[in-house]
Amino acid sequence: TPSSKGVSLLKTTLLKSALLILVLLSYAHAVPEYKIGQKIYNKTCYSCHGNDTRGAAMFTQEGWSELFALDGQKLTVVHSANIVANQYFGERIFQKERNSLFAFLHKYASDTPDVPECD
Repeated sequence: TPSSKGVSLLKTTLLKSALLILVLLSYAHAVPEYKIGQKIYNKTCYSCHGNDTRGAAMFTQEGWSELFALDGQKLTVVHSANIVANQYFGERIFQKERNSLFAFLHKYASDTPDVPECD
C-alpha cells in the first residue's frame, strides 16, 4: 500500500541519518594524526634528539618531506651509524607509524610558526 511504502521510506531515511550522525561524531573525537606522531616521537626519538619542539625544528617542512620520501629511506641512511635507530627504521612498526611521525614533524618544522603543545 502507498502508506506502508511511505513508512518504510521514512524508516530507511531515519536509519541512514542516524548512521551518518554516528560516523560524523566518531570523526569529531578522532585524535589528529600529528598528535599520534608526537607520542611516537617522544617514545622513539627523544633520547637522541631532545624534546619534541627541538626535534621537529631540526628541518623545514620541505626537509622533512625529503627525509620521509620513498618510505623514509633517507632517514635510514642518516641514522645508519646508530644501531638502535637503524633497527627501528627497518622494522614494520616504523612503516606503520611513519605517516603519524611525519605529520608531527612536518607540522612543527622550523619554518612554521606552530609550537607543539605539552603532551
